[in-house]
Amino acid sequence: MPNLQQVVAYIRQYQAKFPVAALREQLVKQGVPAAVVDQAIQIVKSPGTVPGQPLPGTGPAAQPATQPPRPAPGAPPPGQGPRTLLPGSVPPGPATQPPRPAPGAPPPGQGPRTLLPGSVPPGPATQPPRPAPGAPPPSAGGPPPPAGSVVAPSLLSQMEGPVSKPPAGRTYILIVDDDPLIRDMLVAKLESAGYRVTCAEDAAQSVIQAEGMRLSLIISDIEMPGFGTGVDALKKLRASNQVRKNLPVIFVTGMPPQEARKIVPKTDPFVRLLHKPVDWRLLQQYIRELTGMDKSLM
Repeated sequence: MPNLQQVVAYIRQYQAKFPVAALREQLVKQGVPAAVVDQAIQIVKSPGTVPGQPLPGTGPAAQPATQPPRPAPGAPPPGQGPRTLLPGSVPPGPATQPPRPAPGAPPPGQGPRTLLPGSVPPGPATQPPRPAPGAPPPSAGGPPPPAGSVVAPSLLSQMEGPVSKPPAGRTYILIVDDDPLIRDMLVAKLESAGYRVTCAEDAAQSVIQAEGMRLSLIISDIEMPGFGTGVDALKKLRASNQVRKNLPVIFVTGMPPQEARKIVPKTDPFVRLLHKPVDWRLLQQYIRELTGMDKSLM
């Protein structure tokens, strides 16, 4: 079970790529207690907070500051006795604000303004109208974009790194591996063959990707650091209501063949096992068997 420091480090690593709510839901699904996840989120939102220490404003020494009572208008300051008024003097009273001039009226002490022929008398300042949603800014030329067009990319489409969010309605192959060299090699080979590819760095990210997009295939490593192995991710996907039960998975691992065969499900007809270095001919055959897509990888 990961401790609080590990959960904090994980949220800080991926909060720029995924919404905090999605990370919280995924961590709870991974078996992390909700109370630990919520405490980690509070620590991430309060950069000066140290794990294990009380959050700011929650310790026993934190007491609401109290303001001293304000003296009544005209009353003497604290520590002074009542003032003695001289004959004919006026007792002090609350300060008053001078009246504001009406819109367009001349400043105090000035006479009425003389308007030149054809000029427009000054009036109250007005705010410029706000452009309609999707319209170009006032300084930008050209007509507004047509209806249904994307004005600005979504947050997920702007994410950097190996994790990406493809457009809805398009099927992709998801590559899951903590080794960037292996990811780059698989991506280059599959994209050169004409496949659309997206990537994840660990098992937790692969579950988030699979539940949020349409995939035709997952090619995943088994042993990865973080929250579970590739086989653990497969079990969660098979139990998820957001992923189709026949989503095919090809495990590509550097584990010894006998050890890998012990943990990879043998009764799942939509699972295949490959060993590193990758046999491209066998990978092409497995893709054709599981998805029906047959593009040359040789």
